Amino acid sequence: MTAFVAIPVVAAAGAALLLLGRRVVRRGGVRLVLNTEVDRQLLYQPLSAGIAAAAVLGITVLLPESASYFNAGNLDASVAGLNWMGVEPSDTWLSIGISIGLIITAVTTIVVWLQAKQKGELDVRHMPWLFILAVPFAVVNSAVEEAIFRLALCNALGATLSMMKVALISGLLFGLPHYFGHPGKFPGVVLAGFLGWLMCLSVLQTGGIAWAWVVHFVQDVVIFTLLFTIAATRLDREKAGKQPPL
Repeated sequence: MTAFVAIPVVAAAGAALLLLGRRVVRRGGVRLVLNTEVDRQLLYQPLSAGIAAAAVLGITVLLPESASYFNAGNLDASVAGLNWMGVEPSDTWLSIGISIGLIITAVTTIVVWLQAKQKGELDVRHMPWLFILAVPFAVVNSAVEEAIFRLALCNALGATLSMMKVALISGLLFGLPHYFGHPGKFPGVVLAGFLGWLMCLSVLQTGGIAWAWVVHFVQDVVIFTLLFTIAATRLDREKAGKQPPL
């Protein structure tokens, strides 16, 4: 069977994640275990893991001869195709990992923060403990999305198309659903699309998932911390509105 079957499989998995997040979880009636966004993630994360497992297993069954990137990879591998970003030919994924990771994290933080502040819903007093709470959710979410949008595609297409073409497909399939995600709208599509492209390149060039997963995990810690803070701020306002006057 042709390796290109992976593209509709991954697209369908991405659509399923979007449907799950926007329909099943957001309108599922789950309310206030800790705050609304935590409740949604408690339901969303295990279901999304099932979607990822189905996508990867499906491609493995359909394409038993596909490559495998289910390992950490060689972080000392040379970086190719990023000269326009100022990356030198002698640079490796390990040497650029911290600097690029910090830049991407800073951009993600600014975009999500500004989108949240536009709604006037961000009480930073909640952030320290919500940051800790965000970590396990970020681990699962980054693993799910890397399994679908990087591992599944790279395993299927890595030996069929050039690295740049596979990375472009990954960035496109990863970026478009973020119009409805976090960060959202057009900035979210551009930021997620670029990040998906870059992480896919790292998988193909290092031969493994470690760099992409770590960078993705850090972005998700930022995003979940801000989402949980927004929900906690709303809950505080709801409670304040129900307090009887003194």
